[in-house]
Amino acid sequence: MVPTGPSIHEVLGPWSEATTSLSNFTAAVDPAPIASFPAGFGYLSANLTNVVSDWVQFPSSNFGVQIRDTLPASHLIWSSEASLTNRPKLDVCYTICQ
Repeated sequence: MVPTGPSIHEVLGPWSEATTSLSNFTAAVDPAPIASFPAGFGYLSANLTNVVSDWVQFPSSNFGVQIRDTLPASHLIWSSEASLTNRPKLDVCYTICQ
């Protein structure tokens, strides 16, 4: 599916929240989306089980994810500076193996 709305991509290299902006972000990002969504409005949900599982097995590979949009300014995506109710969040549900 060719994304027409936002898509989520795995970041493959280090970056710093303190010094990174849209204009200077240079970390490698996987071009294949983990999830993509149609254009439109509303809250979105994606299953990131595979990438989070890799992070658990190989913590040094956890550089996060990037939310991209194909059309500039067509969606509102709040950052960690936004109010609590509008922040993106990641819920991780897991089972402890015995």
